[in-house]
Amino acid sequence: MALSIECTCGVPFEVEDTLAGQVVICPACQATTQAPPLDRTPIRTNGLALASVVLSLVGAFTVIFSLVAVLLGACALISIKRNRDRTAGAGYAVFGMVAGVIFTGLSLFLYMNFELLPVEGYWEAGWYSGMIDYSGDREVQQKDRGYSITRPNVKWGVAKQSLKLQLGVEGELLLVNPHRRAYVQVMAEPVFGRSLDAYVDEVVKSYREDRNDLHAGLWAPKPGGFKLRQRGPLKRVDGLQGVELLFDLHVGPEELTFVEHILQPAGRNEFFRVNGWASRRRFSNVEGEMRQAIDSFRLLR
Repeated sequence: MALSIECTCGVPFEVEDTLAGQVVICPACQATTQAPPLDRTPIRTNGLALASVVLSLVGAFTVIFSLVAVLLGACALISIKRNRDRTAGAGYAVFGMVAGVIFTGLSLFLYMNFELLPVEGYWEAGWYSGMIDYSGDREVQQKDRGYSITRPNVKWGVAKQSLKLQLGVEGELLLVNPHRRAYVQVMAEPVFGRSLDAYVDEVVKSYREDRNDLHAGLWAPKPGGFKLRQRGPLKRVDGLQGVELLFDLHVGPEELTFVEHILQPAGRNEFFRVNGWASRRRFSNVEGEMRQAIDSFRLLR
């Protein structure tokens, strides 16, 4: 590496670094001058570059930390370029930036498609743990309302009032399987002189009008995008007259599929709505359990 020298005569010239600290002769005026000594300051790794690497790995899947890692990596490259003779670590900075971009994109994809994760439902299971009752018999009897419904397996529990309020569910009884993010509820409404078909028409209309209804709490996004897949009469072994609805509904970014049985018991002045819902992508996997619960609905008197 050449050393730059400016003679007292004003002429700049260069000499080999092997002459550092020695007396040299100016090629212009032949005067002697001393070459500057070599800079022995050790080159250090840029701290911003190291911070970028650490944040990109430790803060993976946090979005915020991974974005900060990208910013630190860019700042580190600028600093290294300005101080090439004193700092290094461009490779670390580039790694931190690339890892930050990858983890940010992957995190956003997973957050928008959370149901694709193999841990789906475990967050709900932990969050709802104190708001679901798994005790007692699998057949849940509502003697004061004159009906019962059976939980498909031990992973299904009965939602407490706190969970019903959080979800914005209006039903009298809500069964929950948090591991599979599946729900089954029972509602009852008075007949008021309406026929079964007329009441079903009203239910379908309420969904089409995007009412703030099922699975929508106080701060939850409003449902919409109703799409009726199927409507047909029920054939129940107990002789209950009813209609089955199968439809899709959007709740914010989440796409849900519902199966609903609307029943009119003979001799009773009320309709019963027994419906279940789950994510559209997972519906086929949990449909059997939901239908098992819905079909288990029976009158106690």
